[in-house]
Amino acid sequence: PEGIVAEAARPDFPQMLFNCACSVSQGGYNTVMDILQARAVSQTPAVIVPFATAREQEQTLRAQALARAGLIRVLPEKNLSPAALAAAIDEALVQKNLQLHLPDLNGGPATARFLQEKLNG
Repeated sequence: PEGIVAEAARPDFPQMLFNCACSVSQGGYNTVMDILQARAVSQTPAVIVPFATAREQEQTLRAQALARAGLIRVLPEKNLSPAALAAAIDEALVQKNLQLHLPDLNGGPATARFLQEKLNG
């Protein structure tokens, strides 16, 4: 429909998140980190439809943890339908202006400092 664009992966995806009304994505690690950064800067709401199989639950576990923290909405792929996706987007948009407690997104430098302190101390 007019106003809706679906595209393959783009190198400027992180920048696009800062200006979109709502992100609808799968829940890979890099995508989730980009979504959290966009939430921190521009409060971009997000719906994650995690890729999942009987042997692959990583995206589902990550998405469920973020949903429990109120940072995203999760829509399991088995429940995916136009109506369910529209409802999840509506819920995410309502959530947009909530005061959020985002995780520290500088885990790499913090871990390096922690390890350096332990090695030196």
